[in-house]
Amino acid sequence: MKPGYFFKRLFLFISFALASYIFLLIVFSHNFFKNKIPNLHNFSTPREIKEFSELRSPVNKDIVFIGSSHAEFEPPVFQQDGIKALNVSISSLRPITAYYFLKGEIQNISCKVIALETYYHLINEEYLYKEAILQIIGNEHMSMNFAQMTLASKDFAVINSGIGICFYHAFHPLNIMEPLEPETTPTATGKATVAAKLKDELSNIEPYTSPFTNTAIMYLQQSIDIIKNSGKKAMLIMAPVTETQKNKCLNYAMICNSLDSLAKKNDIPFLNYNTPENFARVGLSNDDFYDSNHLTKNGKEKFSKTVSQDLKKLNIF
Repeated sequence: MKPGYFFKRLFLFISFALASYIFLLIVFSHNFFKNKIPNLHNFSTPREIKEFSELRSPVNKDIVFIGSSHAEFEPPVFQQDGIKALNVSISSLRPITAYYFLKGEIQNISCKVIALETYYHLINEEYLYKEAILQIIGNEHMSMNFAQMTLASKDFAVINSGIGICFYHAFHPLNIMEPLEPETTPTATGKATVAAKLKDELSNIEPYTSPFTNTAIMYLQQSIDIIKNSGKKAMLIMAPVTETQKNKCLNYAMICNSLDSLAKKNDIPFLNYNTPENFARVGLSNDDFYDSNHLTKNGKEKFSKTVSQDLKKLNIF
């Protein structure tokens, strides 16, 4: 067999296999039988679709908060102080993912200030940031940044899902929003259960070192540059966690010093609500947490009220 003939047949076989696979992705993405093809995910939920839609709205906002699930800012609370706020909370968002997110969205964001939430446990690139990137590409149209962010993950599930999501959005436009279910208030029994679980969780926290990388700080700097170059003001903010969770972190002070140095270098505010003074000002207790590092609705409202007041004191608004 001639080598040229062999390679020609091999090329045709690979091309046919790839075309067949993409065809299957089109079929299953259109109907979205996620259980039929492994690693085909779509993390679009009504809440995320609403947040991304509002982010791209031409209606001006005063401040946009961008962060992980710890971006626990309640826009209605800020509205009471005359501040038009939008909170975009992306689970497990890390600086590298935030950089790609801002790079693709900055031209769509109409606001004066962008606040980057910086939870100390996420200043790294662990887990290839798969969960966060899937949420972002699940709410974005195909673009060069979409492709770069997907390929940067070096994760088959993310790349595979990216291809599927492109076809899925062709048949299910992102501007079709479903109604949000109202947040319910836990019953007395529910509150007791949460309190018991929290007490048990806190009692089992051992001293730990939080993953931290200089690469993450580099991506935070690049995100700040993107914000500044767009003519907007940048700031860093850290939401509160339980005192037990913070005190058990052996390198917490080092991480906060790095974030503080970054803020001073860029002449931007860094508001840390885990300092004893700020934590006390918010008026939080364990009753305001549903786990060791996430606030309840009541806790979010207390926190948001304090942040709103501080933005006024700093003459940001």
